[in-house]
Amino acid sequence: MHYFTYASGQATSSTLKQRLEDAQSHFLLLIAFAETFQNRQWFLQQEVDLFHFRILCERNASIRDFLLQNNIAYENISEDEKEHQWKQLFNGCHSAKVKYFKKMKKLPPEEEAVEQKRFVMQWEFYKVPFKETIALLRERRVLVKSRMALVPHCDFLNTIVNRFRSVQSRKLSIIAKRCHLLYADSRLADLRVLGDARCPTHEYVTSADSRSVTMEMVEPLSVTSFPLCMRRLYDELKSAHHLRHGGRMQLGLFLKKIGLSLNESLKFWEYHFRPKIDAEKFQRQYAYSIRHNYGEEGKRADYAAYSCLKIIMNNPPGIGDFHGSSCPFKHCDAEHMQQLLKNCGIHKDDIKNIVNYASNNHYNKACSRFFDCMHKLPEGGLGEFITHPNQYFDESRKLYSRSTSKK
Repeated sequence: MHYFTYASGQATSSTLKQRLEDAQSHFLLLIAFAETFQNRQWFLQQEVDLFHFRILCERNASIRDFLLQNNIAYENISEDEKEHQWKQLFNGCHSAKVKYFKKMKKLPPEEEAVEQKRFVMQWEFYKVPFKETIALLRERRVLVKSRMALVPHCDFLNTIVNRFRSVQSRKLSIIAKRCHLLYADSRLADLRVLGDARCPTHEYVTSADSRSVTMEMVEPLSVTSFPLCMRRLYDELKSAHHLRHGGRMQLGLFLKKIGLSLNESLKFWEYHFRPKIDAEKFQRQYAYSIRHNYGEEGKRADYAAYSCLKIIMNNPPGIGDFHGSSCPFKHCDAEHMQQLLKNCGIHKDDIKNIVNYASNNHYNKACSRFFDCMHKLPEGGLGEFITHPNQYFDESRKLYSRSTSKK
């Protein structure tokens, strides 16, 4: 506990070295995990769990010292105040009542009142601004007097933990907006590897549950909101009327997660394959696989869309093969990539910048810069790097939605 701090405060000389080492490692990890929303949420939960564990292991005196060192002042309820309102405290604080009834057997009314008072007098209560205890108020776990929540010790620890969570969340958000500047420093660039190693699958929770996309909507959306990998696959599908299995999986699962229903997906693929195969062959060779991706066949699993990491780590396509699963920023040569970017209307200076990122293996950075250019944002304007094609799509739709609402 005394090695850990989250606000400006006074440290004793005996703990300064340990706290300094703890703070240094903490802030390096903040930088390492601030890049993506998923990593921020994961790191935040680990820090909160660690803090919660530490605080549970401390005595009340150590907790008071910790709060003092961090300039956090919560006033204790005096003995006179407890004496005066013990019954309200007992009835108004759910945790106190639960602990009491777990310990005590049923007593006659006159004896029970005495025991309840004695039980309350043994407890420590803290005066906390009620705005910091909304969750406790919702569950009726605290008593409110003069805009102050009277919080029993067991719930007070949760109040401290929630305050810690809020502070850490703000830190991560601030750093996330400056990641592109921090990673430009060669001394910090390698910290990104820690974030990538944290979760190899980089699962992304899309917002498609509240969205419905039809087959007719795919064409305009591909121009405005598809990442380059999906736009390239879709363009190849339109021109060749075919994609290999890897390409169909990459594009098909992406479309599923942006809101294309199973029926619309079957119509979409049959329409684009029609110039080369008839309806009977489509049903025989491809329909089952599409239904399988939607969990309607086989083991009925809900397959996730491919993350950037999965796409990047896939085997590279053969020369001239644009039909398989691939990331253009990794798998295309510079000349082909320049042509793709030019076809998307990217300015030549930005093309040079993006190709440079890709040639230096900064594929997420190249994709994020592509996003900025396609949405008329300054470099780093998104505030985080793209790590999933569906993240690209969702962030794009958010920007277009805001732009439309302002008109």
